[in-house]
Amino acid sequence: MNSARTSGRIPLCRSFVSIFAALAFLTNGILFAKLPDVRTLPDKRPDLETVEEILRQQVTLQAPANETFEQRAKRFQRLAETGDALAQLGLAALHEGGFGVPKSLEEAVRWLKKAAESGLPFAQNRMGQLYDAGYGVPVDPVEAVRWYKQAAAQGFVPAQFNLGLSMTLGTGTATNYTEALDQFRKAASAEYPPALHQIGMAYLHGRGVEEDLGAAVKWFRSAAEKGVPGAFGAAAAILMSIEKPDLHLAMELARRGAEKGDALSEALWGDALVDGQVVQKNETEAIKWLRSAAEKGQPLAQRDLGSCYDRGIGVPLDHLIANKLFHAAAARGDDRAIFFIADQYRKGWGVAKDDVKASEWYLKAAEAGNVVAQFNYGNRMLHGVGVRTNIDEAERWLCRAAERGDTDAMEVLGELYEKEMWSKRDIAKAKDWFLKASKIGNLSAKAKLALVLLRFPDDEGDPAKGLEILREAAQQGFHKGAVVLADIYFKASYGVKKDPLEGARLLRQVAEKDFAEAQLLLGLCYLQGQGVVKSHVEAERWWKRAAEQGYSKAQLGLGILYTLREEMPVNPVQSYKWFRIAERGGEMLPAAFHNNLKSLSFLQIKIGDRLVEEFFEKRQAGMPNRDDQQ
Repeated sequence: MNSARTSGRIPLCRSFVSIFAALAFLTNGILFAKLPDVRTLPDKRPDLETVEEILRQQVTLQAPANETFEQRAKRFQRLAETGDALAQLGLAALHEGGFGVPKSLEEAVRWLKKAAESGLPFAQNRMGQLYDAGYGVPVDPVEAVRWYKQAAAQGFVPAQFNLGLSMTLGTGTATNYTEALDQFRKAASAEYPPALHQIGMAYLHGRGVEEDLGAAVKWFRSAAEKGVPGAFGAAAAILMSIEKPDLHLAMELARRGAEKGDALSEALWGDALVDGQVVQKNETEAIKWLRSAAEKGQPLAQRDLGSCYDRGIGVPLDHLIANKLFHAAAARGDDRAIFFIADQYRKGWGVAKDDVKASEWYLKAAEAGNVVAQFNYGNRMLHGVGVRTNIDEAERWLCRAAERGDTDAMEVLGELYEKEMWSKRDIAKAKDWFLKASKIGNLSAKAKLALVLLRFPDDEGDPAKGLEILREAAQQGFHKGAVVLADIYFKASYGVKKDPLEGARLLRQVAEKDFAEAQLLLGLCYLQGQGVVKSHVEAERWWKRAAEQGYSKAQLGLGILYTLREEMPVNPVQSYKWFRIAERGGEMLPAAFHNNLKSLSFLQIKIGDRLVEEFFEKRQAGMPNRDDQQ
């Protein structure tokens, strides 16, 4: 039958073969994080099946050759009135579909109920489904369970599954995971695909059995091989989220599920094609799969397709389309989509820049459980950005994020307890939070722990320990730590012997790794001859490297450098260029700019303006411009 005709209907009955096949296609799961949180996979009752095939295949009763529907209706009527349950079932189907008799849902339900009361398990199960769906009868989950139990007691596999699902969801009966699992296992013994899927759900959630993600994957894969497309995505999501993820197997399952039309699989496969780390990157294919899943209402796909539009990945850059997709995913409870809406308000992408609305959306995402939003909202509340400052509430949100392992929240909590400005000073707590964050790999927090030990020593060993920790952070890649350590050597702080050579060496170490702040300071060392041989040429070289990354302080330094008359010729046009670039970066122009401006001709100013535009055009085109300030 044409699917357009059946899409809005919930018909009564179908062949036993068809019911098994149709029930296999369970509703897709919904995942809410970039690496999906598999525990949000929902349990949903499968849709009721279409019914016409039961009549066309003549499986209820043997039909004479060339029998019309009108003739069949009369034959079924005669048999049904004698109490023949199969004829009653067939007559119900004819009335429901309007084949050979006037279409009448009321008559269809009446004859189906007679078949069920005659003990036909197919009809009993179908009555349960009708009461669950409220189709032709009032919604009544209790009555649904009563019918499921009758059919299940006769060993009717779909009824065993439906009864198990009612016990899982607590609809029409008390929640009983152990008994539900028993029903699923009975159905699974007959290789009933949806039951295999639900046993996977039981292991995933630890319902009626100890949680076991490995066992969940095994059952989901069995369900997938038996024709449950959603099981591919469920298995793939678990394999992506476990401690030692098997990404290659996950992507193979996602690809197969996507090819079978499973929306979650399409979303995961599309993401993999965008990312290009596990499978070959293909943005065109990625967008195709993400769009297909998004059109089916899959929030992960809606959100990630929105991200592609927000950044121009595989599609033209369009913040407005991104915003619509984020809202669609947010309406389905996707906390990261809510977070991205907040980000759009913060940046002014597709919407007017609005710190108040950004904070409102961060709060919504935080309340939905997004840990990064919990940190952002707490941090904004701490500093009064788009929301009234409330130190106690900020502390509460930051603690929520920190307790879930967010090291940025731990670091900010350390600052909250270290600094006097928030009236929460507690150095012991500050050390504790910095230490917790550093143990999880936050090198910035590790450096701050070192500084707290240096500034607030509890015993004689703290300064030495602080220096050791600071050096460790620098060696592990925290470039700012090397800069702080260099400053200690330049100033002879915390009992360290003054050593400009060591300070300059530390700066060079990270300047060569393109850390802009170190490049600026190393250039200053060359300008002053501190720890290195004085050289304006070397100062220019290092400041230029930092300035080209977009570091405005180095740009300002170059502007000043090109006005000096030591060691290198004055270059007023270059001075003008870098001053103007620094000004766009938020720097205040010094007197040297105005003095230099007086010496420039109209033509030199025009040349300088063109050089400024060329600088920003190159940056816009993606030329190297890192500003790794940590």
